[in-house]
Amino acid sequence: MKDDLAGAAIMRLLSGVGVIKLANVGFGFGVSVLLANALGPRGVGIYTFAISVVSIAGVLSLFGMPRLLIRETAWYASEQKWKEVHSLWTWSVKTTFILSITAMGIIYFALWSFGNVAAERIFIMVIATMIVPLSAAHALVSGALRGLHHVAYGLFPDLVLRQAILIILLLLATSFYTLTGVIAVGLYAVSSLFALVVAVWILWNKTPTSIRQEKTNFYDPNWFQTLLSFALIAGILQINNYADIILIGIFRTDEEVGIYRIAQQLSLLSVIGLQIVGTSFSPRYARLWKEGSFVQLKRLVVIGACVSLVLALIPMVVLALAGNLLIPIVFGEQFSESYFPMLVLFIGTAGFAAVGPANVVLNMIGQQSLNAKLTAVSATANIVLNIVLIPKFGIIGAASATATASLFLGAASLYEVTKALKRK
Repeated sequence: MKDDLAGAAIMRLLSGVGVIKLANVGFGFGVSVLLANALGPRGVGIYTFAISVVSIAGVLSLFGMPRLLIRETAWYASEQKWKEVHSLWTWSVKTTFILSITAMGIIYFALWSFGNVAAERIFIMVIATMIVPLSAAHALVSGALRGLHHVAYGLFPDLVLRQAILIILLLLATSFYTLTGVIAVGLYAVSSLFALVVAVWILWNKTPTSIRQEKTNFYDPNWFQTLLSFALIAGILQINNYADIILIGIFRTDEEVGIYRIAQQLSLLSVIGLQIVGTSFSPRYARLWKEGSFVQLKRLVVIGACVSLVLALIPMVVLALAGNLLIPIVFGEQFSESYFPMLVLFIGTAGFAAVGPANVVLNMIGQQSLNAKLTAVSATANIVLNIVLIPKFGIIGAASATATASLFLGAASLYEVTKALKRK
Protein backbone atom coordinates (compact mmCIF):
# COMPACT_ATOMS: atom_id res chain seq x y z
CA MET A 1 0.00 0.00 0.00
CA LYS A 2 3.00 2.31 0.29
CA ASP A 3 3.42 2.79 -3.44
CA ASP A 4 0.00 4.38 -3.73
CA LEU A 5 1.55 7.51 -2.24
CA ALA A 6 4.16 7.85 -4.98
CA GLY A 7 3.96 10.95 -7.15
CA ALA A 8 2.60 9.09 -10.18
CA ALA A 9 -0.03 7.30 -8.11
CA ILE A 10 -1.16 10.57 -6.53
CA MET A 11 -1.44 12.21 -9.95
CA ARG A 12 -3.48 9.32 -11.31
CA LEU A 13 -5.84 9.50 -8.36
CA LEU A 14 -6.24 13.28 -8.58
CA SER A 15 -6.69 13.09 -12.35
CA GLY A 16 -9.40 10.42 -12.12
CA VAL A 17 -11.35 12.22 -9.42
CA GLY A 18 -10.67 15.54 -11.13
CA VAL A 19 -12.26 14.37 -14.37
CA ILE A 20 -15.35 13.24 -12.45
CA LYS A 21 -15.59 16.50 -10.51
CA LEU A 22 -15.16 18.58 -13.67
CA ALA A 23 -17.78 16.48 -15.43
CA ASN A 24 -20.08 17.07 -12.46
CA VAL A 25 -19.49 20.80 -12.68
CA GLY A 26 -20.06 20.77 -16.43
CA PHE A 27 -23.28 18.79 -16.22
CA GLY A 28 -24.40 20.83 -13.22
CA PHE A 29 -23.76 23.99 -15.20
CA GLY A 30 -25.82 22.55 -18.04
CA VAL A 31 -28.68 21.81 -15.66
CA SER A 32 -28.51 25.37 -14.29
CA VAL A 33 -28.60 26.88 -17.77
CA LEU A 34 -31.55 24.73 -18.82
CA LEU A 35 -33.50 25.54 -15.66
CA ALA A 36 -32.65 29.25 -15.79
CA ASN A 37 -33.84 29.61 -19.37
CA ALA A 38 -36.92 27.41 -18.94
CA LEU A 39 -38.11 28.51 -15.50
CA GLY A 40 -36.85 32.08 -15.04
CA PRO A 41 -35.79 33.55 -11.68
CA ARG A 42 -39.03 32.72 -9.86
CA GLY A 43 -39.17 29.13 -11.11
CA VAL A 44 -35.50 28.57 -10.29
CA GLY A 45 -36.15 30.05 -6.85
CA ILE A 46 -39.01 27.64 -6.12
CA TYR A 47 -37.01 24.66 -7.42
CA THR A 48 -33.91 25.68 -5.42
CA PHE A 49 -35.89 26.22 -2.23
CA ALA A 50 -37.39 22.72 -2.48
CA ILE A 51 -34.04 21.03 -3.13
CA SER A 52 -32.44 23.03 -0.30
CA VAL A 53 -35.07 21.97 2.24
CA VAL A 54 -34.77 18.34 1.16
CA SER A 55 -30.96 18.55 1.39
CA ILE A 56 -31.13 19.74 4.97
CA ALA A 57 -33.70 17.05 5.79
CA GLY A 58 -31.26 14.60 4.25
CA VAL A 59 -28.88 15.33 7.11
CA LEU A 60 -31.24 13.46 9.42
CA SER A 61 -31.51 10.53 7.02
CA LEU A 62 -27.73 10.18 6.74
CA PHE A 63 -26.73 11.33 10.22
CA GLY A 64 -23.07 11.56 9.16
CA MET A 65 -23.04 7.91 8.06
CA PRO A 66 -20.99 8.38 4.84
CA ARG A 67 -18.05 9.84 6.78
CA LEU A 68 -18.20 6.94 9.23
CA LEU A 69 -18.30 4.43 6.37
CA ILE A 70 -15.29 5.97 4.64
CA ARG A 71 -13.10 6.10 7.74
CA GLU A 72 -14.09 2.83 9.40
CA THR A 73 -14.09 0.85 6.14
CA ALA A 74 -10.62 2.18 5.33
CA TRP A 75 -9.40 1.25 8.82
CA TYR A 76 -10.93 -2.24 8.78
CA ALA A 77 -9.88 -2.97 5.18
CA SER A 78 -6.25 -2.06 5.95
CA GLU A 79 -6.27 -4.92 8.48
CA GLN A 80 -8.53 -7.19 6.38
CA LYS A 81 -11.22 -7.27 9.06
CA TRP A 82 -14.00 -8.25 6.66
CA LYS A 83 -16.45 -9.34 9.36
CA GLU A 84 -16.30 -5.82 10.79
CA VAL A 85 -16.83 -4.26 7.36
CA HIS A 86 -19.87 -6.46 6.67
CA SER A 87 -21.37 -5.68 10.07
CA LEU A 88 -20.77 -1.95 9.67
CA TRP A 89 -22.40 -1.87 6.25
CA THR A 90 -25.42 -3.88 7.40
CA TRP A 91 -25.94 -1.65 10.43
CA SER A 92 -25.56 1.52 8.32
CA VAL A 93 -28.26 0.42 5.85
CA LYS A 94 -30.78 -0.45 8.57
CA THR A 95 -30.11 2.75 10.51
CA THR A 96 -30.29 4.98 7.43
CA PHE A 97 -33.57 3.41 6.29
CA ILE A 98 -35.21 4.26 9.63
CA LEU A 99 -33.78 7.78 9.61
CA SER A 100 -34.92 8.38 6.02
CA ILE A 101 -38.51 7.47 6.86
CA THR A 102 -38.31 9.76 9.88
CA ALA A 103 -36.97 12.66 7.79
CA MET A 104 -39.76 12.25 5.24
CA GLY A 105 -42.32 12.22 8.03
CA ILE A 106 -40.93 15.44 9.47
CA ILE A 107 -41.24 17.21 6.11
CA TYR A 108 -44.83 16.02 5.64
CA PHE A 109 -45.71 17.08 9.18
CA ALA A 110 -44.22 20.52 8.60
CA LEU A 111 -46.23 20.95 5.40
CA TRP A 112 -49.40 19.94 7.25
CA SER A 113 -48.64 22.27 10.19
CA PHE A 114 -47.97 25.46 8.19
CA GLY A 115 -51.33 26.25 6.71
CA ASN A 116 -50.17 29.43 4.95
CA VAL A 117 -47.79 27.65 2.56
CA ALA A 118 -48.71 28.20 -1.10
CA ALA A 119 -50.24 25.19 -2.84
CA GLU A 120 -47.48 25.21 -5.46
CA ARG A 121 -44.80 24.90 -2.79
CA ILE A 122 -46.70 22.13 -1.00
CA PHE A 123 -47.00 20.10 -4.21
CA ILE A 124 -43.35 20.50 -5.14
CA MET A 125 -42.21 19.63 -1.60
CA VAL A 126 -44.29 16.43 -1.58
CA ILE A 127 -42.51 15.31 -4.75
CA ALA A 128 -39.10 16.54 -3.57
CA THR A 129 -39.36 14.50 -0.37
CA MET A 130 -39.04 11.31 -2.43
CA ILE A 131 -35.45 12.35 -3.11
CA VAL A 132 -34.49 11.92 0.57
CA PRO A 133 -34.12 8.08 0.63
CA LEU A 134 -32.59 8.05 -2.85
CA SER A 135 -29.90 10.55 -1.88
CA ALA A 136 -29.23 8.64 1.35
CA ALA A 137 -28.74 5.39 -0.55
CA HIS A 138 -26.37 7.10 -3.00
CA ALA A 139 -24.30 8.44 -0.11
CA LEU A 140 -24.02 5.03 1.57
CA VAL A 141 -22.89 3.30 -1.61
CA SER A 142 -20.39 6.06 -2.31
CA GLY A 143 -19.00 5.93 1.24
CA ALA A 144 -18.53 2.16 1.09
CA LEU A 145 -16.73 2.29 -2.26
CA ARG A 146 -14.51 5.18 -1.18
CA GLY A 147 -13.62 3.37 2.02
CA LEU A 148 -12.41 0.49 -0.15
CA HIS A 149 -10.30 3.02 -2.11
CA HIS A 150 -12.54 2.83 -5.19
CA VAL A 151 -12.94 6.59 -5.07
CA ALA A 152 -13.81 7.22 -8.72
CA TYR A 153 -16.36 4.41 -8.80
CA GLY A 154 -17.91 5.79 -5.64
CA LEU A 155 -18.35 9.24 -7.15
CA PHE A 156 -19.35 8.50 -10.75
CA PRO A 157 -23.02 7.41 -10.38
CA ASP A 158 -24.21 10.38 -8.32
CA LEU A 159 -21.93 13.13 -9.58
CA VAL A 160 -21.83 12.30 -13.29
CA LEU A 161 -24.41 9.72 -14.33
CA ARG A 162 -27.31 11.27 -12.41
CA GLN A 163 -26.56 14.73 -13.80
CA ALA A 164 -26.23 13.39 -17.35
CA ILE A 165 -29.56 11.58 -17.08
CA LEU A 166 -31.18 14.71 -15.65
CA ILE A 167 -29.96 16.82 -18.58
CA ILE A 168 -31.38 14.31 -21.06
CA LEU A 169 -34.71 14.27 -19.24
CA LEU A 170 -34.83 18.07 -19.07
CA LEU A 171 -34.10 18.37 -22.78
CA LEU A 172 -36.87 15.88 -23.58
CA ALA A 173 -39.28 17.65 -21.23
CA THR A 174 -38.61 21.11 -22.67
CA SER A 175 -39.07 19.73 -26.18
CA PHE A 176 -42.59 18.46 -25.54
CA TYR A 177 -43.88 20.36 -22.48
CA THR A 178 -43.67 23.68 -20.70
CA LEU A 179 -41.21 22.96 -17.89
CA THR A 180 -42.33 23.80 -14.36
CA GLY A 181 -40.59 23.53 -10.99
CA VAL A 182 -42.72 20.50 -10.13
CA ILE A 183 -41.71 18.65 -13.30
CA ALA A 184 -38.04 19.58 -12.77
CA VAL A 185 -38.02 18.16 -9.25
CA GLY A 186 -39.77 15.00 -10.45
CA LEU A 187 -37.12 14.50 -13.14
CA TYR A 188 -34.43 14.99 -10.48
CA ALA A 189 -35.94 12.10 -8.52
CA VAL A 190 -36.16 9.87 -11.61
CA SER A 191 -32.53 10.52 -12.54
CA SER A 192 -31.46 9.70 -8.97
CA LEU A 193 -33.27 6.36 -9.11
CA PHE A 194 -31.64 5.29 -12.38
CA ALA A 195 -28.18 6.30 -11.16
CA LEU A 196 -28.70 4.45 -7.86
CA VAL A 197 -29.32 1.17 -9.68
CA VAL A 198 -25.96 1.54 -11.44
CA ALA A 199 -24.22 2.50 -8.17
CA VAL A 200 -25.47 -0.61 -6.37
CA TRP A 201 -24.31 -2.79 -9.29
CA ILE A 202 -20.82 -1.24 -9.09
CA LEU A 203 -20.62 -1.78 -5.33
CA TRP A 204 -21.61 -5.43 -5.71
CA ASN A 205 -18.87 -6.03 -8.27
CA LYS A 206 -16.17 -4.13 -6.37
CA THR A 207 -16.88 -5.60 -2.94
CA PRO A 208 -14.35 -8.31 -1.92
CA THR A 209 -15.83 -11.81 -1.91
CA SER A 210 -14.95 -12.16 1.76
CA ILE A 211 -17.36 -9.35 2.62
CA ARG A 212 -20.19 -10.64 0.42
CA GLN A 213 -19.90 -14.16 1.88
CA GLU A 214 -19.72 -13.00 5.48
CA LYS A 215 -22.83 -13.90 7.49
CA THR A 216 -21.82 -12.79 10.98
CA ASN A 217 -23.16 -9.47 12.24
CA PHE A 218 -22.27 -7.56 15.37
CA TYR A 219 -22.63 -4.02 16.68
CA ASP A 220 -19.80 -1.84 17.96
CA PRO A 221 -21.05 0.90 20.33
CA ASN A 222 -18.20 3.12 19.17
CA TRP A 223 -19.90 3.41 15.79
CA PHE A 224 -22.82 5.32 17.22
CA GLN A 225 -20.65 7.49 19.45
CA THR A 226 -18.51 8.47 16.47
CA LEU A 227 -21.60 8.86 14.31
CA LEU A 228 -22.98 11.54 16.64
CA SER A 229 -19.98 13.78 15.97
CA PHE A 230 -20.12 13.12 12.23
CA ALA A 231 -23.87 13.78 12.24
CA LEU A 232 -23.36 17.10 13.97
CA ILE A 233 -20.70 18.06 11.43
CA ALA A 234 -22.84 16.97 8.47
CA GLY A 235 -25.90 18.75 9.80
CA ILE A 236 -24.09 21.98 10.50
CA LEU A 237 -22.35 21.90 7.12
CA GLN A 238 -25.69 21.52 5.36
CA ILE A 239 -27.08 24.40 7.39
CA ASN A 240 -24.03 26.41 6.37
CA ASN A 241 -24.57 25.46 2.74
CA TYR A 242 -28.27 26.27 2.59
CA ALA A 243 -28.95 28.79 5.37
CA ASP A 244 -28.54 31.73 3.00
CA ILE A 245 -30.86 30.23 0.37
CA ILE A 246 -33.59 29.36 2.87
CA LEU A 247 -33.38 32.68 4.73
CA ILE A 248 -33.56 34.61 1.46
CA GLY A 249 -36.67 32.54 0.67
CA ILE A 250 -38.15 33.55 4.03
CA PHE A 251 -37.23 37.24 4.08
CA ARG A 252 -37.17 38.11 0.38
CA THR A 253 -38.70 36.93 -2.91
CA ASP A 254 -38.46 33.76 -5.01
CA GLU A 255 -36.85 35.84 -7.76
CA GLU A 256 -34.00 36.82 -5.43
CA VAL A 257 -33.54 33.17 -4.44
CA GLY A 258 -33.11 32.28 -8.11
CA ILE A 259 -30.65 35.12 -8.76
CA TYR A 260 -28.62 34.27 -5.67
CA ARG A 261 -28.55 30.58 -6.57
CA ILE A 262 -26.73 31.33 -9.82
CA ALA A 263 -24.19 33.47 -7.93
CA GLN A 264 -23.71 30.68 -5.40
CA GLN A 265 -23.19 28.00 -8.04
CA LEU A 266 -20.61 30.09 -9.89
CA SER A 267 -18.69 30.85 -6.69
CA LEU A 268 -18.52 27.14 -5.89
CA LEU A 269 -16.26 26.66 -8.91
CA SER A 270 -13.40 27.76 -6.65
CA VAL A 271 -13.84 24.75 -4.36
CA ILE A 272 -13.58 22.14 -7.11
CA GLY A 273 -9.92 21.61 -6.27
CA LEU A 274 -10.72 21.28 -2.59
CA GLN A 275 -13.40 18.70 -3.35
CA ILE A 276 -11.05 16.74 -5.60
CA VAL A 277 -8.35 16.66 -2.91
CA GLY A 278 -10.69 15.86 -0.02
CA THR A 279 -12.49 13.12 -1.92
CA SER A 280 -9.29 11.56 -3.28
CA PHE A 281 -7.20 11.65 -0.13
CA SER A 282 -9.66 11.16 2.76
CA PRO A 283 -9.29 7.34 2.92
CA ARG A 284 -5.50 7.77 2.77
CA TYR A 285 -5.52 10.35 5.54
CA ALA A 286 -7.36 7.82 7.71
CA ARG A 287 -5.04 4.93 6.83
CA LEU A 288 -1.81 6.90 7.31
CA TRP A 289 -2.97 8.16 10.69
CA LYS A 290 -3.96 4.64 11.73
CA GLU A 291 -0.57 3.27 10.61
CA GLY A 292 1.37 6.05 12.32
CA SER A 293 2.90 7.23 9.02
CA PHE A 294 2.91 10.88 10.07
CA VAL A 295 5.65 12.09 7.71
CA GLN A 296 3.70 10.79 4.71
CA LEU A 297 0.50 12.22 6.13
CA LYS A 298 2.03 15.70 6.45
CA ARG A 299 3.31 15.45 2.88
CA LEU A 300 -0.11 14.51 1.58
CA VAL A 301 -1.74 17.39 3.48
CA VAL A 302 0.69 19.91 1.96
CA ILE A 303 0.19 18.52 -1.55
CA GLY A 304 -3.56 18.77 -1.10
CA ALA A 305 -3.36 22.38 0.06
CA CYS A 306 -1.22 23.40 -2.94
CA VAL A 307 -3.52 21.73 -5.47
CA SER A 308 -6.60 23.23 -3.82
CA LEU A 309 -5.15 26.76 -3.83
CA VAL A 310 -4.12 26.72 -7.50
CA LEU A 311 -7.46 25.35 -8.67
CA ALA A 312 -9.34 27.90 -6.52
CA LEU A 313 -7.70 30.93 -8.08
CA ILE A 314 -8.37 30.05 -11.74
CA PRO A 315 -12.20 30.33 -11.82
CA MET A 316 -12.17 33.21 -9.35
CA VAL A 317 -9.93 35.36 -11.55
CA VAL A 318 -11.71 34.44 -14.80
CA LEU A 319 -15.23 35.15 -13.51
CA ALA A 320 -14.18 38.27 -11.63
CA LEU A 321 -12.89 39.71 -14.91
CA ALA A 322 -15.54 38.42 -17.31
CA GLY A 323 -18.51 37.36 -15.19
CA ASN A 324 -20.50 40.56 -15.77
CA LEU A 325 -20.44 39.78 -19.50
CA LEU A 326 -20.85 36.00 -19.33
CA ILE A 327 -23.74 35.74 -16.85
CA PRO A 328 -26.33 37.58 -19.01
CA ILE A 329 -25.21 35.68 -22.12
CA VAL A 330 -25.37 32.24 -20.52
CA PHE A 331 -28.25 32.57 -18.06
CA GLY A 332 -30.19 35.52 -19.45
CA GLU A 333 -30.41 39.25 -18.65
CA GLN A 334 -32.72 38.57 -15.70
CA PHE A 335 -29.79 36.96 -13.86
CA SER A 336 -27.29 39.81 -14.42
CA GLU A 337 -27.69 40.83 -10.76
CA SER A 338 -25.92 37.61 -9.78
CA TYR A 339 -22.51 39.13 -10.56
CA PHE A 340 -21.87 41.18 -7.41
CA PRO A 341 -23.03 38.59 -4.85
CA MET A 342 -20.88 36.09 -6.78
CA LEU A 343 -17.80 38.27 -6.19
CA VAL A 344 -18.51 38.45 -2.47
CA LEU A 345 -19.09 34.70 -2.25
CA PHE A 346 -15.82 34.08 -4.11
CA ILE A 347 -13.93 35.70 -1.23
CA GLY A 348 -15.31 33.07 1.13
CA THR A 349 -15.12 30.01 -1.11
CA ALA A 350 -11.64 30.76 -2.48
CA GLY A 351 -10.39 31.61 1.01
CA PHE A 352 -11.79 28.38 2.40
CA ALA A 353 -10.28 26.37 -0.46
CA ALA A 354 -6.90 28.03 -0.04
CA VAL A 355 -6.24 26.34 3.31
CA GLY A 356 -6.70 22.88 1.82
CA PRO A 357 -8.93 20.05 3.12
CA ALA A 358 -8.20 20.85 6.77
CA ASN A 359 -11.67 19.95 8.05
CA VAL A 360 -11.54 16.62 6.16
CA VAL A 361 -8.19 15.84 7.79
CA LEU A 362 -9.64 16.51 11.25
CA ASN A 363 -12.39 13.95 10.60
CA MET A 364 -10.00 11.32 9.31
CA ILE A 365 -7.52 11.59 12.22
CA GLY A 366 -10.16 11.13 14.90
CA GLN A 367 -10.73 14.81 15.69
CA GLN A 368 -14.33 14.85 14.55
CA SER A 369 -15.57 16.26 17.86
CA LEU A 370 -13.26 19.27 17.54
CA ASN A 371 -14.32 19.72 13.94
CA ALA A 372 -17.97 19.63 15.03
CA LYS A 373 -17.35 22.45 17.52
CA LEU A 374 -15.60 24.63 14.94
CA THR A 375 -18.33 23.96 12.37
CA ALA A 376 -21.03 24.78 14.94
CA VAL A 377 -19.46 28.16 15.69
CA SER A 378 -19.21 28.91 11.96
CA ALA A 379 -22.82 27.90 11.30
CA THR A 380 -24.12 29.95 14.21
CA ALA A 381 -22.28 33.01 12.94
CA ASN A 382 -23.58 32.33 9.44
CA ILE A 383 -27.22 32.13 10.54
CA VAL A 384 -27.03 35.19 12.79
CA LEU A 385 -25.30 37.29 10.14
CA ASN A 386 -27.78 36.19 7.47
CA ILE A 387 -30.75 37.07 9.68
CA VAL A 388 -29.26 40.49 10.42
CA LEU A 389 -28.07 41.35 6.90
CA ILE A 390 -30.65 39.85 4.52
CA PRO A 391 -33.67 42.04 5.46
CA LYS A 392 -31.66 45.22 4.86
CA PHE A 393 -29.08 44.29 2.23
CA GLY A 394 -30.77 41.41 0.41
CA ILE A 395 -28.62 38.95 -1.50
CA ILE A 396 -25.45 41.02 -1.00
CA GLY A 397 -25.99 40.70 2.75
CA ALA A 398 -26.48 36.94 2.40
CA ALA A 399 -23.26 36.64 0.40
CA SER A 400 -21.32 38.67 2.97
CA ALA A 401 -22.59 36.56 5.86
CA THR A 402 -21.79 33.27 4.13
CA ALA A 403 -18.31 34.40 3.03
CA THR A 404 -17.42 35.52 6.56
CA ALA A 405 -18.47 32.18 8.07
CA SER A 406 -16.50 30.25 5.44
CA LEU A 407 -13.31 32.21 6.09
CA PHE A 408 -13.58 31.61 9.83
CA LEU A 409 -14.09 27.85 9.43
CA GLY A 410 -11.17 27.52 7.03
CA ALA A 411 -8.75 29.44 9.24
CA ALA A 412 -9.79 27.64 12.43
CA SER A 413 -9.55 24.18 10.81
CA LEU A 414 -6.10 24.93 9.41
CA TYR A 415 -4.87 26.05 12.82
CA GLU A 416 -6.08 22.87 14.52
CA VAL A 417 -4.65 20.53 11.86
CA THR A 418 -1.28 22.28 12.03
CA LYS A 419 -1.28 21.96 15.80
CA ALA A 420 -2.21 18.25 15.70
CA LEU A 421 0.48 17.34 13.16
CA LYS A 422 3.19 19.34 14.95
CA ARG A 423 2.77 17.06 17.94
CA LYS A 424 3.72 14.01 15.82
